[in-house]
Formats: sequence, structure tokens, C-alpha cells
Amino acid sequence: MEKQPIASAPPEYYPIVQQPLPCQIIVVQPNKTAPKFESYQEFCFKCQQVVQTRVKHKFGCCSILTLLFGLIIFAPIALLSCCNFVKDSRHFCPNCETLLATKKR
Repeated sequence: MEKQPIASAPPEYYPIVQQPLPCQIIVVQPNKTAPKFESYQEFCFKCQQVVQTRVKHKFGCCSILTLLFGLIIFAPIALLSCCNFVKDSRHFCPNCETLLATKKR
């Protein structure tokens, strides 16, 4: 008995089509210096509208130096470091909480 070759059709080849990858655009805004320590109107690049900023105060160089000076020289001066007028101001969008600007003392 003789073996006969099996006739079969060649496999079909389909072209590989690569789908384009979705690209994500990330916009990096430089940290802007605020014109003043109080709340002011600023354009929010995330909300795309003009908003009245919400201010948060943060310990900065001035408040840390006041604290150290107060602890070394005179203890009541150290309490000044807890007041907002020696802290840095950070301005945020009230809608989306994006940091818009900072003002250092």
C-alpha cells in the first residue's frame, strides 16, 4: 500500500493591520507667581474659565525662619510663624482644585 500525499489548500494569510495607539496629551503649566497674597481673579486652564482663586497658606522659608528665630531668641516670636502673614500663599481654582499660582514671602 502506497501512501498518497494529502492535498490541502495553503493556509490563508491575512494582513496584520495595527491600530493606532490613542495618544494622551499632557499639558504642563509652569508654576505661576501670584500678583498678591489675597484671592484674585485668574484664568483656570483646566476649567477654561475665569475664577476667583481660593487661597491656602503653607509654611515657607519666612515662617520657618520666624519659628527658629523665635525659639532661639524669644519664645512668643515663635507663635508668629503660625500666622498667615508669614506663610506662603497658594492659589487654587475653586471648581477643580487645580493649583494656579503661588506667592512666596
